[in-house]
Amino acid sequence: MSLTLKSIYPVNPDYGVYQGVPIARYYIDKYMAANASKISGSVLEFGGPTYAANLNCSYDIVDIDRNNSVANVHLDICDDLRRGFPSKQYDFIICTAVLQLVSNPQKALDNMHALLKPGGALILAEKCLSKMDSWSASVDRWRFTPNGLQLLLAAFSRVQMASFGNVYAICAYLLGIPAGEIEKDKLDYVDPEYPLVSIAYAER
Repeated sequence: MSLTLKSIYPVNPDYGVYQGVPIARYYIDKYMAANASKISGSVLEFGGPTYAANLNCSYDIVDIDRNNSVANVHLDICDDLRRGFPSKQYDFIICTAVLQLVSNPQKALDNMHALLKPGGALILAEKCLSKMDSWSASVDRWRFTPNGLQLLLAAFSRVQMASFGNVYAICAYLLGIPAGEIEKDKLDYVDPEYPLVSIAYAER
């Protein structure tokens, strides 16, 4: 596919989610598939069991939205740890496209650090850039470069950063073209100067 701008409007206004897998999610899915074998034991995931349901693990689902019946833990990850947080600790936390919505990213990550067992790990994925989130526009606050996430994760003992994307993928994503309509070689080329998605594997 060649990208040609003929309009001031995107091809699809919601990342192409109704036409296929959005490009940012393609990168996160690919990373999670490559690291699935590392994830076991007790897992905490945000929003729904997007990844945990397909892993060899037990899991809890956390969400600030009390109308989310899939979640069994309802809280704000930025709250004080004494306010309704699970008493147990987790082997893994999976947090994808959540930090952009919280009121205090550093507090959220400090709480995730505390919720991990010693030696436990967090997989954190965030967009470096995007349109405003149509589903959470009132609380869509942040975007994160790899360097930004690295700084926020300073409390963790070891952090492995990865980034995905290139200028072509960024333009296609902003236009709302789903991953399935882009040539794989153009999707998978990584240009560190044009990251679309930052992903951290951080060990407590």
